[in-house]
Amino acid sequence: MTTDLERRLRAGLREYVEAVPVMPPPLPSVAVVRPRSGRVRRIGLPLLAAAAVIAALAIVPAGLTLRGSGPRPSTGGERPTLPSRFAPYSFLTGELDRAPISRAVAVYEQRSNNVFDGWYDDDQVVLLDADSDRYRSLSPGDAVFTSSPDFRDRLWYLSPDGRRLAFYRSVDRPNPLARPDPPAVWVVLDLATGSRQPFPSDPGPVDRPLAWSADGRRIAYRTYSESQVMVWDLEAGWVDLLPEARGAFEASFSPDGRRIAVRVGAEIRVLDDTGSVLRRLPVGPRDILAGPAAWSPDGTVLAVERLRADPEVGLNIPLALRFVRVDGTGGGPAEVALDEYDQPQGWRGNGAFVVWDRARLVEVSLATGARTTLAETGDEVFGLQVASGLLGDLVVRAPGNIDRGPWPTRYAALLALTMALVVMLGVVAVLRWTIHRGDIDVFDPDILP
Repeated sequence: MTTDLERRLRAGLREYVEAVPVMPPPLPSVAVVRPRSGRVRRIGLPLLAAAAVIAALAIVPAGLTLRGSGPRPSTGGERPTLPSRFAPYSFLTGELDRAPISRAVAVYEQRSNNVFDGWYDDDQVVLLDADSDRYRSLSPGDAVFTSSPDFRDRLWYLSPDGRRLAFYRSVDRPNPLARPDPPAVWVVLDLATGSRQPFPSDPGPVDRPLAWSADGRRIAYRTYSESQVMVWDLEAGWVDLLPEARGAFEASFSPDGRRIAVRVGAEIRVLDDTGSVLRRLPVGPRDILAGPAAWSPDGTVLAVERLRADPEVGLNIPLALRFVRVDGTGGGPAEVALDEYDQPQGWRGNGAFVVWDRARLVEVSLATGARTTLAETGDEVFGLQVASGLLGDLVVRAPGNIDRGPWPTRYAALLALTMALVVMLGVVAVLRWTIHRGDIDVFDPDILP
């Protein structure tokens, strides 16, 4: 039983405890970042929409360049044309495999003038369309380049009708700076379809092509094996050996394709379609056939290039163009002087011959020797050849709008990837900036209920 004293003690202690002030620890102020939802909606969503539009405008055109186009329809009924000035070098020249052309008026190597000059990826083998200002390049995986100034060391031979190209094609692509050079083989490329036919392997590896027939159906070539000369019919598939042409260094088909002239030593042999010798025409020790298109359009005259030896450079330098009648009677056009860099291209009618002087295509009058510039090719062009069968009807015109075709795949893919990355980084940066500029609310515990 609780006594009165205990009750008084408990009541006194309670009063004492309640009288002592007790101060709780202060509560910290809490800062909370609250993004401005209205600002994000006003800026973020339109920004995302604008970014999507920009990405589409930047990436879609680049993506379209990845697409190839089919072969162009044949335009053989139209007169071939040639721009009076060739387009300058561009690394964005589209590849022929993805955008074929119907026929080419010229093929050449074009080199850039940048610090990487000489690299395989900078140089291009370019084909110029005979019907417009379309420029196409061979795939870098195909092309083998030449640095020889001698036109007889060609690595591509354009057919007279401009529809086929025989060229030295890379089989493998190692490091472009590595040596030895990549192995290569001779193939024939159809410009309209992109199909490739390797040269027949019998009787041995191909040394070099020599000449095309006027219709682009047959090609004569020389083999390493005993310097044999073969004629290959691409459509029928047969290959004929020309025993009387063994050791020949140049050849030229007659306009009707029924005869072929070859130079063996100091004579030109005119062979019929069976390979038999019809006539032997003596020439000088430094006379050679003036290219695969040496035979005149009327079939009566062969153009012969007279050379002189230049020991300083170790090359034969052109001196003059003279003419030999196929029937051996003489009486051809008078001799015409040549410049030292002239490379014969073919006849422009019976009264004029076309040469390339390393910077221009020039028409030389056989009557007066006067030289008329047909086209400025530029000093970055090497190894140029024209489609000799198109020269007679060729129309020289002012340059038009340049069509380089779809961008090479590697450049189009790089552009698309770069633009997509730039747009994405821009969107992320702007959204982060927008969110971090939101309202900051400070909650004071003293005002909490």
